[in-house]
Amino acid sequence: GLLKVYVRTKNNVLIEINPKCRLPRTYNRFEGLFATLLKKLSIRAKESSEVLLRVIKNPITDHLPERSFIVTMNEKSRLVNKDEYSYNCSNAYD
Repeated sequence: GLLKVYVRTKNNVLIEINPKCRLPRTYNRFEGLFATLLKKLSIRAKESSEVLLRVIKNPITDHLPERSFIVTMNEKSRLVNKDEYSYNCSNAYD
C-alpha cells in the first residue's frame, strides 16, 4: 500500500493510477480508456464508483508525502541494475 503510480504524458498531463485499476490488455481498449480519461478527467469503477484513474494538477510533488522517491522511466534513460537501485533507495535516508 506504499506504492503510488503516476504517469506524465508527453503533453505534461499528470495522471494518478489507483492500485485497484486493471489496465486493458489490448492496445485498442487501452487507447479508448485513456481517450475517455483525457475527455472526462477521471474514470470510475462500475461497481463501487471508486476513482480508478484521474487527471491531476502539476507539479507531482504537491501530491507526494515528504521523503518520497520519484522513479522515472524513459526510453532514452540509461539501464540501471535493480539490485543496485533498491540498495541505494533503502540507504538514502540513513
